Amino acid sequence: MKKSVTIAILTGVFAAFTVMCTLNNTEQLISDGVLRLHVIAHDNTDEEQELKLKVRDRILKEGRAIYGYETKKENIRSLTMANIDRFEKAATDEVIKNGFNHNVKVSFGKSDFPAKVYGDLCLPAGTYEALLVEIGAGGGHNWWCVMFPPLCFVNETCRDVSPESKNLMIETMGKDTYEMMEGKKPKIKFKVYEWWKKLSG
Repeated sequence: MKKSVTIAILTGVFAAFTVMCTLNNTEQLISDGVLRLHVIAHDNTDEEQELKLKVRDRILKEGRAIYGYETKKENIRSLTMANIDRFEKAATDEVIKNGFNHNVKVSFGKSDFPAKVYGDLCLPAGTYEALLVEIGAGGGHNWWCVMFPPLCFVNETCRDVSPESKNLMIETMGKDTYEMMEGKKPKIKFKVYEWWKKLSG
C-alpha cells in the first residue's frame, strides 16, 4: 500500500514538473516573440490620463508607419531601436499639441508585465521587450499593449484580435505555443505557474 502511494505521489510530482517546464518554455517563446508598449502618465488626474491615451494612439500610429508590412520580430526590434528619437518626437509633439509642457522619455528594453487578456488570447506575466514611454514625472497609471504582433493596431482598446494578427502570432511563435494562449484555460494555467514560480523563487 505504501509503495503504491509513493509511486502515485512521485508520478504526480513528475507530471507537475513536466507541466511547469512546458509552461516555462511557452512563456519564454511568447516573450521572445512579442514587443510590448508601455505608456506611463504624468499623474492620475483625468486630464493626464486622457493625455496618456492620446500619446498611446500617436505612438501606435507612428509604429504603423515605421514597421509597414514587416513580419519578423528581429527586424521589428531593430526598427524600434533605430527610431527611438522618432517615437519620442511624436510623443512630445502630441503632448504639446494638447496644451501640456511635459518632457517625454522614450526608451527600449526589458520590463516586467502582469498577465493580460487580449480578446480570446492570454499573455502570461513575465519579462518582455518593450517600448517604454514616460510622460512628465511618470507617476500615473500604466497602460500596456502589444505592438508586435499588432494586437493594438486593429483596436486600440485591445479587445479584438484580427485574423491577420493571429496568423502572424502562429507564424512567429508556432501553433503549439499559440494554442497555449487561447481560450480560458491558459489564464488558469499561467496563474498556477505564477504561483509555482513565487514558491520556488
